[in-house]
Amino acid sequence: MDWTLGAFFCSRCPNYAVHSKCATREDVWDGKELEDKPEDEGEEDPYKVINEKEIIHFSHEEHNLKLGDDDNAADYEKMWCDACIRPIDSDPFFKCVECKFFLHKVCASLPRKKRNILHSHLLRLQYGDRHGKPFKCTSCLQYFDGFKYKCNFNSACIHMNILFDIRCSSISEPFQHELHPHPLFRTSKEHKTCGACGEDSEYVLSCIVCDFALGMDCATLPRKVKHRCDDHVLSLHHGAGSSNGQLWCDICEGKTDASVWYYGCDECGVTLHIECVLGDMCYLKPGNKYLGGELVPNHGMTRPICIVCEKRCMFPFFLKGIAYSDSTVVYACSRKCAYRGHDRWEEWYSKVHCE
Repeated sequence: MDWTLGAFFCSRCPNYAVHSKCATREDVWDGKELEDKPEDEGEEDPYKVINEKEIIHFSHEEHNLKLGDDDNAADYEKMWCDACIRPIDSDPFFKCVECKFFLHKVCASLPRKKRNILHSHLLRLQYGDRHGKPFKCTSCLQYFDGFKYKCNFNSACIHMNILFDIRCSSISEPFQHELHPHPLFRTSKEHKTCGACGEDSEYVLSCIVCDFALGMDCATLPRKVKHRCDDHVLSLHHGAGSSNGQLWCDICEGKTDASVWYYGCDECGVTLHIECVLGDMCYLKPGNKYLGGELVPNHGMTRPICIVCEKRCMFPFFLKGIAYSDSTVVYACSRKCAYRGHDRWEEWYSKVHCE
């Protein structure tokens, strides 16, 4: 296939392509322009418009959603979007008129069917489990509590439980990341070492100019975040070429590896490990219950002690469990401690739920 001649290709069948000159021959092409036509039949709108400020969304049909008032936006800064599980902040959003259900305006417009570069079949949008049962994203392997795109194309995909969170499913080619000078593509299904974290990754975006590869978990990291350790907005950085000598994390007080990405403050020079800033439960919704405990923001004056690792909970969220028999309060600083740690949390969990 000579790509210099220009060609059309099928988004469903990766190996099918036709030269532009061949595809537009009179005995092949019917002359109809399809540029603005939806690719897949049976497109479904994600919501019905009631009026210019009110909608009914397919994920929350029991109540109407109303466009948030800019004058009262500050009242909702600590609320979370039920689709992307990120703070509402100052972005336009819809809120339920009767319950605590929120959607960013952009999240409310997510298509109910779509294709992406990570999977060859049509994916369907599904809303999150409201009983606190997160799913594991197939590409980034992060646990997520919001909307997801699922493949129901055949029994194999259903059996493998192919699920993509809305961050990963939004990735398109060419993917341009501000911390790498060249565009990235999904060129291979082979495992590669991620240039951002140094870990092996199956789903990667690769650079065709250099050997750089970026795992999906790092490709979808928030570019800017807020953290209580600093008054300013923190930005994602890479340590390549840093002339500041040894860097230290202001949260755990450990060394920051200059070869991997980190969060930093451009105004005061603070550097922080990505894991310390986000933890391993940043895509789970606060207030829901996971592994027997309630997910709680770590905003208190003192940090509780984890029942598993016996260290102070330094991540932005922790799990809080209460034994109903004697009202004993226990904490797990991370999902890793609650799920993979030694038996203390598991013993507490089994004791509480067996009584």
